[in-house]
Amino acid sequence: MSIHEHFLITRKDKEKERK
Repeated sequence: MSIHEHFLITRKDKEKERK
C-alpha cells in the first residue's frame, strides 16, 4: 500500500469518527 492511499484511508476514518 502506498503512503498516499494510507493517508486517504486515515482521513476517511477520521471523518467517520467525527460523525
